[in-house]
Amino acid sequence: MKAALIISACLFASGCAQIVPVVNEAEQQKYDPASTARIRVYSNPNLRASYTPGKSCEEYKANADAEVSRKKGQVNLLGMSPGQYENEVIGMRPSWHSAHLSYREKYSELVLPAGVPTVISIISFQGVMCNAPARSFTPRAGKDYEAYLAFQTKHAALGICQVVIQELSDRETPEPDEVVKTGICVPVGESRLGNWRTENK
Repeated sequence: MKAALIISACLFASGCAQIVPVVNEAEQQKYDPASTARIRVYSNPNLRASYTPGKSCEEYKANADAEVSRKKGQVNLLGMSPGQYENEVIGMRPSWHSAHLSYREKYSELVLPAGVPTVISIISFQGVMCNAPARSFTPRAGKDYEAYLAFQTKHAALGICQVVIQELSDRETPEPDEVVKTGICVPVGESRLGNWRTENK
């Protein structure tokens, strides 16, 4: 009962970001530094994050593959219960970001195939609406990455944001070479439910 009260209190206190991590053993066993990479994806109850490993923008479907990944419960926090405020870890070292989580922010660590594209999507759908384009990048074997949604102005209410993917860093502001080159997934034509292409930025 005491533990339940502590968890409940943490939902309303900004100082409770340090919840004990939960080791995702099934995901951890997938990691082989010779053929895979790892990524830490940040989310919160207002952000819907999904990942589509091993596929490019051209193979990505916003409401198909990414939706399946999201339903695996590895990143998404929509409708989460108190117990789901635990960070799922697989052995990645801490970073500046992971050590300075904002209120109700969490993360999940995942294994990705190296040498082939992966699509990361993080969308703000409550409070500040910001439908940032999904990003595609090709992880390198043995490397660790982080992905998060960054607002591009000092006023988040303007809803200008982008998905940022970077190599793991212990700096508050990563060095330029730590930000990973990505492609933006943009729809072919006007519909976001049809085909996609990669636009390099």
